[in-house]
Amino acid sequence: MEIRHDKHEWIKQHEQRTTIIQALHQPMTASQLADVSGIAEAICAHVLRAMQKQDIVTCLNPTARRSRVFGLTTEGRTIRKGMLELHSQDYIAPVIDWDLYGFLCYAHRTAVILALDGAMRPADIKRRILFTQEGVCISCNNIRDLLKELLNYGVVEREIVGKSPFYSYRLTPEGEVYQRMLLRVQP
Repeated sequence: MEIRHDKHEWIKQHEQRTTIIQALHQPMTASQLADVSGIAEAICAHVLRAMQKQDIVTCLNPTARRSRVFGLTTEGRTIRKGMLELHSQDYIAPVIDWDLYGFLCYAHRTAVILALDGAMRPADIKRRILFTQEGVCISCNNIRDLLKELLNYGVVEREIVGKSPFYSYRLTPEGEVYQRMLLRVQP
């Protein structure tokens, strides 16, 4: 595909546009993009809307009111490839539910998904969050409530470990895909 020279030049006119297109290695929310690029979230959101008008990015969950997920269009990937001089293989866009991904991008949901490693009980998840994710305050009750939601969406599954009467939770294969995507956008 031929890069439209005017769009390429439009991106190069502002350093923020260049930084954002280079940081957009997978579909992300404006908040995630801000964490990865170091640009303020409001500016990322503004630039993403401008890039959407130029048909460089597209909103993958347009009905969402919050946590809108943006990914590069074919033309956007071509421009990014030309700017980075890389093969398009570095751009990951698996076939997933982007509305669910946007739902999972909220801080506590993301914290729980990132903390899950094998079969874990809510108290184990809380301890892992406290030790690995700075600034996240969450109770075991919040974690239990979130796990019920994630269970309904098929992101986690219940498991009984040993003779314990309590459930442990682990990520489903689909949940592991979301976890990998969320890990890629952590600062």
